[in-house]
Amino acid sequence: MHPLMTHQAGLGNYLGAYLTAISEGKTPEDFLQFAESKVFPISEEKYSNLALCRDYGRSTRGKKIKSDISGKKSERTSLISGWFHQAKEFVASYVFKGYTDATRFNEWLEKCLIPNMKTGQTLVLDNASFHKGKKTRELIEAAGCKLLYLPPYSPDFNPIEKQWATLKRNYRTFKHRVYEHQNAIDASFT
Repeated sequence: MHPLMTHQAGLGNYLGAYLTAISEGKTPEDFLQFAESKVFPISEEKYSNLALCRDYGRSTRGKKIKSDISGKKSERTSLISGWFHQAKEFVASYVFKGYTDATRFNEWLEKCLIPNMKTGQTLVLDNASFHKGKKTRELIEAAGCKLLYLPPYSPDFNPIEKQWATLKRNYRTFKHRVYEHQNAIDASFT
């Protein structure tokens, strides 16, 4: 049994079934795994800032590694994407400058994600404040889908978190090779 199954108490039968399926390595077909936006703090300059630079490097024993890293604050690039667990693929990816708020999230939901969902699917969201708006629920239910929230502080129940980690690792690799920012994001998805 998953170590955090204690979150199940009081969450209702539907969430209990979801958590049981995840702990057994199965995902019911009507579930769509989802993660909200992730931030890629970069500048459009040649080098990215410290947040997405590699922490380690290699050199000849006894020699220090020298590398240029911008210490300036830079504009944020965010990415919102859905994850179909059964198909093992990102859907409705949207890259933009700035941060995610309820307005931007609902716009993405309406124009990008909902057209990719089938009637009866369940959208699983974490507890970010901009996910909990009345309009978010209305958009999902109007599309004939269900909305389910993860227990608080439970990113391990959301399989997309591993995908985000891989995506960011790939981004660091491609950005380290001095790809242009957008090309590094695109290459990270392959």
